[in-house]
Amino acid sequence: MMKTPSFILAASTLLVALLAWAGVFFFAQSIHSRQETTAKVIDDYTQAHTSSESINQMRALVLATESTRAQIHHVVNIDILSLVEMIETAGADAGVVVRVANATPDNTPVKNNSNQKGVSNIRFSIEGQGTFPKLYTALGLLENLSLPTQIEEVIFVRQGENVNMPWAMQVRMRVVTALPLNS
Repeated sequence: MMKTPSFILAASTLLVALLAWAGVFFFAQSIHSRQETTAKVIDDYTQAHTSSESINQMRALVLATESTRAQIHHVVNIDILSLVEMIETAGADAGVVVRVANATPDNTPVKNNSNQKGVSNIRFSIEGQGTFPKLYTALGLLENLSLPTQIEEVIFVRQGENVNMPWAMQVRMRVVTALPLNS
């Protein structure tokens, strides 16, 4: 083999170039590894921060809706006799006699899970007699009761052919309640 200065210089330059490329390769691997580690740390932090933020938002939502939930609980847990009194009072406030002719529960209460009370519907058949304007006012009061109700059917019938004869009103109203119903 020749050991001339140009050969030694070329071999040394080749060796330095190979070492430089090896250094670049290991440096690139180190940067890539650190980049993956940093990305994982950022993802873990973001996930932990998001989870704690979600928990804090959920707690704030629960606290913010506490009074509303208490009002709903009070409204849907009203007993049937109080419901009947409210209906009859609405008629009296309108100046007509309104009576509850029938109250029937729906067959199947809705339950989300076994720990939760079921929500049931009660259908009331309501009858009243009087002048048309007063009956119509009573209907408006029934529609605006401070309960979760829905007027399903309304029938107005004149009692006779004479203009001065009273009118009869029949209303079918559904009320949502959380009270247990025995059918």
